[in-house]
Amino acid sequence: MNHSHSQQIKPPEDGRRRDAWRAAAKAYREHYNEGADGAYKAAEKAVLALLPDLNQEQASAVAVAAVSYASQYHADWLYALYERKPR
Repeated sequence: MNHSHSQQIKPPEDGRRRDAWRAAAKAYREHYNEGADGAYKAAEKAVLALLPDLNQEQASAVAVAAVSYASQYHADWLYALYERKPR
């Protein structure tokens, strides 16, 4: 699988979705020490709190996109609470 950056993730322009992205990244950051599963579940829960009209699969996709964007463009902030950073 080619993981080139030809298809860049862009934050949503819609205010509610942008807020959900921020909440997802913040939740992931706060739960990062629980491992990937715990951190992503927290991010998904944060998305559902702000966008309750989404189903779990959609909320998961929003959370993954938000964390992916944050890890690419704001890695110092995302992992600032922890010494161990992903490689």
